[in-house]
Amino acid sequence: STDGLKGLKGSYSASEVDPRDLPTDEAIATMRASIKDPGWRWLFGILAAYGLRGHEAYKIDLTDFPTVRVPPDTKTGARFCWPLYPEWAERWELSKQILPPLADIPNYTNGQLGTKTAKFFERMSCDAYDLRHSYARRCFEFGYSPEFGAKMMGHSPDVHCRTYRRWIDEG
Repeated sequence: STDGLKGLKGSYSASEVDPRDLPTDEAIATMRASIKDPGWRWLFGILAAYGLRGHEAYKIDLTDFPTVRVPPDTKTGARFCWPLYPEWAERWELSKQILPPLADIPNYTNGQLGTKTAKFFERMSCDAYDLRHSYARRCFEFGYSPEFGAKMMGHSPDVHCRTYRRWIDEG
């Protein structure tokens, strides 16, 4: 029966992304600095600087740092992305991957990694997707086209524009 699954359905909707509810870049930097554990601090920084999905951060290739490469076995497949702000990537030493203290990370599915990341962020009173949405906002503020922003974030230009239309219209 699928009745039991209905209660597990999330309430996330891309149309509910409100630019005014996102943390400022200053608030993001302050939150990151407050995280004591180096693995969770690194994860927070990489999500903030690169706009990654929670599970992607565990699998990235940092060989071409500061360009980050997302492998094909993620939600939307292989892509590259640049840090916004580049100085965050350098100052926060994001090239030195330190994973959070989770048992058996290689055997977790993408969904499990995303859930574990979301639960940590909830304890901080933060939503991991707020960092992703803030990255999208920065794409527009930095003058990147919606097509290029979509490419770096791993979705189609149509999804990008539908989700972040308010930033395009206000820009």
